[in-house]
Amino acid sequence: MYQEENSYTIPSRDTLQPGMCPVKWALDIAKNTREGSDGKNVMGRDGMTQLTQILTDLTTGNAEDDDLELVREICNVIITTPGCEISAQAAGNILWSLENNTVEWNNHRRKRCATQECYQSAAPAAGPAEGRQRRRRRGASAATEE
Repeated sequence: MYQEENSYTIPSRDTLQPGMCPVKWALDIAKNTREGSDGKNVMGRDGMTQLTQILTDLTTGNAEDDDLELVREICNVIITTPGCEISAQAAGNILWSLENNTVEWNNHRRKRCATQECYQSAAPAAGPAEGRQRRRRRGASAATEE
């Protein structure tokens, strides 16, 4: 059921059971992979950090229109970049979830979760005046909204 490497386990795809939110499942994998990796590989470290932030946005009602495409792109880069097998396995599972649960992932962009696991603890997003950091978008020159 679990794959091991360096005493860290990546949940296998069969752990995503009917009735579970596939986006929340993916978020848990990204968080645990980020926390469990050694941080030596850039894509393992930074890629999982970016995925965690985007997936958190999707599960808390702060999603942006291009978030699903960003998840797909980041996962593909992690999978094809040599150096961190743990992150590659995790990204593969996240991408598999996105591709096999497209309707549920798209619903999260509209603040809808069929399992009602998401949004319950969602706080209103802080505006730029409160210093809310935004992730860098393609072609953006600054990571903070102005």
